[in-house]
Amino acid sequence: MKKLTWWLRIVGGFYLLLGVMNVVVSFFAPQFATEFVFPSSYTVDEVVVRTFIHANLPPTLAWIVLGVIMFYASRELANAKIIVFTVAMLELFTWVPYDVLWFVNGLPGAVGAPFLVIHIAIAVTGILFLRQAQAE
Repeated sequence: MKKLTWWLRIVGGFYLLLGVMNVVVSFFAPQFATEFVFPSSYTVDEVVVRTFIHANLPPTLAWIVLGVIMFYASRELANAKIIVFTVAMLELFTWVPYDVLWFVNGLPGAVGAPFLVIHIAIAVTGILFLRQAQAE
């Protein structure tokens, strides 16, 4: 149970951090987004940056919502099963394919591999800790 509680808190905190950082960039430093558009794939101009920021806003806000829910669920583990499963499935079926798409579009492996590893680790450890908590 403790592993699942800490998983919810750590991943929830990570999601909140990502969400808040992306909101700050979106509204206060949009030029920073140019760092994530790779010249081998696209030409960087104002339209590309705005499109990138607008397309990234829904997952950014979702991270904030999921982070808050995960912190709440860490206090009520009996009701945490669905949020852990949801986060694990989002990581495997949304973020892992997203990482692969970035690789296909020119993201260097050294830059993208850590993201891929983090997404797989969040999903696998979430499912593993959930199964362990259910077995207790």
